[in-house]
Amino acid sequence: MKKYIIKGTNEEEIIKKVANHFNVPIDFVKYEIVNREKTFFGKTKELTLKIWIEKTVIDVDEVESIIVEKEKEVEIKEKIEKKEKFNIEILKSGIFITIQENFESNSSNERLIIKELERREIKDPNLENVKKALYEKKGEKVKIAEYDKSYYIDALLRIELRKDNMEAVIVAYPPHRGNHISKDQIMTLLAENSILYGVDKNIIDEIVENRIYDKEIIVARGKPSEKGKNAEIITLFDTSSEIKIKKDESGKANLRDLNLIINVTKGEKLVQKIFATNGIKGKNVLGVEIIPEPGNDKKIFVGKNTSLTENEEFLIADIDGQLVDVNGNISVQPLYTVSGNVDYSVGNIEFNGSVHILGRVLEGFIIKAKGDVIIEEIVEDAIIETEGNVKVKQGILGKEDLKGYIKAEGNVEAKFIQYSKIDSGGIVEAIENILHSDINAKNDIICIKGRGKIIGGSLIAGKNIVTKYVGTEFGILTELTVGALPDIIEKNKLIDEELRKITKEKERTDTEADNLRMQEIQGKLDPKYRNLLLNLTKKKFEINKKIVELRNEKNILVNALNEGRKGKIHVFNELYPGAVIKIGENQLITKEIFRFSTFFFDNDKKEISTLPCELNE
Repeated sequence: MKKYIIKGTNEEEIIKKVANHFNVPIDFVKYEIVNREKTFFGKTKELTLKIWIEKTVIDVDEVESIIVEKEKEVEIKEKIEKKEKFNIEILKSGIFITIQENFESNSSNERLIIKELERREIKDPNLENVKKALYEKKGEKVKIAEYDKSYYIDALLRIELRKDNMEAVIVAYPPHRGNHISKDQIMTLLAENSILYGVDKNIIDEIVENRIYDKEIIVARGKPSEKGKNAEIITLFDTSSEIKIKKDESGKANLRDLNLIINVTKGEKLVQKIFATNGIKGKNVLGVEIIPEPGNDKKIFVGKNTSLTENEEFLIADIDGQLVDVNGNISVQPLYTVSGNVDYSVGNIEFNGSVHILGRVLEGFIIKAKGDVIIEEIVEDAIIETEGNVKVKQGILGKEDLKGYIKAEGNVEAKFIQYSKIDSGGIVEAIENILHSDINAKNDIICIKGRGKIIGGSLIAGKNIVTKYVGTEFGILTELTVGALPDIIEKNKLIDEELRKITKEKERTDTEADNLRMQEIQGKLDPKYRNLLLNLTKKKFEINKKIVELRNEKNILVNALNEGRKGKIHVFNELYPGAVIKIGENQLITKEIFRFSTFFFDNDKKEISTLPCELNE
């Protein structure tokens, strides 16, 4: 096998030239790169190839395909070259030639034209007219032969609609001596068949330019309709039953905060419906609209204590309570029930409705509710806050430090209360005992149905305290205050403390300002202290104004405390020495046993007095 060394700058051009030289398909040319010289910028300066011709035995169809492709390339090249020089048109009115002005008039070009006429198989050409066109009538269309419709057969087209008129397919059949397929011919055929939509003009150009025959080609595609989206129901809360322990800023987690309850408020959105859509219209190649299939609708399940908005887009809560999700069906429950104890398996409770604990509340846990809180067993040293009532059926048992507390806007009821701090906006009632506890009640404190003992601690009631026993024979300090609301007493104490502080500040300010004022009168004031004197004078004015405001507020509170002198303490059995009785701002420290007595403020004597118990047990 003979091999050749050839140099050049472009690998592809070298291979083409070799294939043309030996008149073989490019696939027969084999080579290897011997050397590649590059410029400073990395471009190829000179390429040295070792080349040989290898006539490999390949599939006949493959060879034929290569040859056909080669012939097509040559034909297109010649067509372009000839179009630049002369153009032959086959029309119904005859065969015409047009020669360009820049095409030289000589015998060589005359032979070239005749050769092309022979190749095109032009029937009975008038060679005289060909010469006139070349030598005398350049740029003009000159008739050189007659048209014979049985002789000149143009390319033919077949068109077919498929897939419910969503596709238009054409097949072009090659001409016999006649004209090749044209774009106008295809477009006319499409128009005659009312194919108006989705026509691919790029494909049509490719068919014409590459003369693609005997092949089905899609030249127009419709736009399918798009089915509408189905309606979706979206729950706007995380209803999973997973424990959600939160961490504070330091990264510390409170294992009592499990966040198992989903609280919702009246009017809050619980579920949203994303409405089904109608879909998007389509269009077939005939321009006919295709109506889409609408999406499937889906209804929102309306659970207990919920309702739909007017447009049915949202499900909202009709009450405050707990959101409950049962297999996607949402409801709101006004009562949250714990079947056992409030411990680490349940965690702290924060609920918008009422809470029912069937067990006990362990130490350190917190319950916050907007409704009532009912506990079947004991409350240990825990925290309970509610806008309703609290009922503890087995009692409240805290610790001496009183860290746990109960704060209720309504009543608080328990079998017993021990080492507890309670703040009630209503009545506090213990069946058996109230021991060593701090209790504030807006209305009454009652301990009379069972043993009825109040021992130790501090009890404040806005109206009355009713009990059987107060204190013990050992003189345990027990403070009972009635007739003034706890917040009024506390506020009065705070104002007294603030008045004491501001009065001392007034004394200091007055002394400093008076000294500087005296120096100013005597002309001895250092100029650098003038601003200080000005500031002290301004401060005296502000302090005096504040004192007036506090005294006015103090007077209002004193009036309220005086009104509270109507409160009474009723003792059905015995009140032991060591008990401190307060009614309004008046106080009585008992040094003897009082039996079956009612303590009240005697307006005539201006002191706390007693009389036989006014109430029946």
